[in-house]
Amino acid sequence: AADVSDTAAVDAAASIPSGAEPETEPEPEPGTRPLTIAVGAMTGAFSPFYPGTDGDAAVLALTQLPLLPADRSGAVVLGSGSGETIPFHGADYRYDGAADVTVTANDDGTVSFDFTLRDGLYFADGEPVTADDVIFTMYVLCDPLYDGPSAFAQLPIVGLDDYRANFASLFDLLLAAGPDNDDFSAWPRMTQVVFWNELERAGEAFAQEIIDFCVDRGYAATAPEAAAVWGYDIGEDGGAAELFAALGAAYNRDFAAMSAAESAGSSFFELMEDYDAYTVGARSGESAATVAGIAKTGDLSVRVTLTGADAAVLDAFTLPIAPLHWYGDAALFDVENAAFGFEHHAGPLAGEEPGRTGSSPGRTARPPSRRTNTTSPTIRPRRSSVLRPSRTTRRPTPSRPARPTSRSWRRTTSPPAARSRRWRWRISATATSA
Repeated sequence: AADVSDTAAVDAAASIPSGAEPETEPEPEPGTRPLTIAVGAMTGAFSPFYPGTDGDAAVLALTQLPLLPADRSGAVVLGSGSGETIPFHGADYRYDGAADVTVTANDDGTVSFDFTLRDGLYFADGEPVTADDVIFTMYVLCDPLYDGPSAFAQLPIVGLDDYRANFASLFDLLLAAGPDNDDFSAWPRMTQVVFWNELERAGEAFAQEIIDFCVDRGYAATAPEAAAVWGYDIGEDGGAAELFAALGAAYNRDFAAMSAAESAGSSFFELMEDYDAYTVGARSGESAATVAGIAKTGDLSVRVTLTGADAAVLDAFTLPIAPLHWYGDAALFDVENAAFGFEHHAGPLAGEEPGRTGSSPGRTARPPSRRTNTTSPTIRPRRSSVLRPSRTTRRPTPSRPARPTSRSWRRTTSPPAARSRRWRWRISATATSA
């Protein structure tokens, strides 16, 4: 019976002749019915480099093209490029993927992985999949400024340490040098002065939010009392500056961990004016122009050489192949001149000629960053890994009770451990062969 409170339902029922069946939508044609899958919260940041949440990562795992796929047992398929059939629970399953890989143990102890892409493979917009897309993807993941969830750069790739040497974000270098640094060969004196002034200002604002949080809710009446509620002793006359100093000391200037665990509302980095100006790359010495262990060997082939390997390293090669023409800049891709589709280096060291970057002629600024959606061509800057945890691992601000009754609801006695960089593309990362 129709619910009389639903007038639309009553009217619809009244219009159906007695004894007639109500009209129903026709069944969709075979192969056209949509598949609906429930996942966690999504932000819509479906970037292969920076998924916004675990829900976004789950969507990516279902829609992106991995270099090597996993079979139903969770094992990596080595021959999907030419098609490989693998039995599972009494049935045979064929895997047709992007590439075949040949693994070779070399006489010098290194191990080479030779990937051959399937010919005639295209992205959804009709652009062909080539070795350039694979090289671009790997170099983004190996860039010193990349801070997404991929663990690809943790592989023992030959020459990777030389490529990443003496290269970090300007924020990291200024922070490591300290406010009393007197070596201005890599940045001007005024850059350092402005940075530390802004850092202190943002830190005091961050600490003041904590004080205001406690005072507004009646947890404390003064700044020292608020600091004590938060677990810090700043003395009888302490204020926001002293609380920020105590926070910085507790986390050994790991402001990402401090911000994630101690924020009373705002991120520490959101409180810094022109923060993005400090996320550009900067060199403090010489570095290799390329990663020696990543080589383009043909239009459809790539070789990755590791200093050593076991079966577990194959999981890192389930990375999605990101289209260079969409996430990068094809005009900046020239393997022979150490350019890999994105700007890598912020500028020359002091004393170098403008436009030159020493041993890295093609590296000029920063890796591509997260796209806010899959249609906008805009590429936004990304925070440095030392500065800020990724969205998939950042801890939310702890919930507070109406009034604290003990210190157990506050922080632990030691700062939180460094964030995990485990690769999240594999849903069944711990699955084993049947």
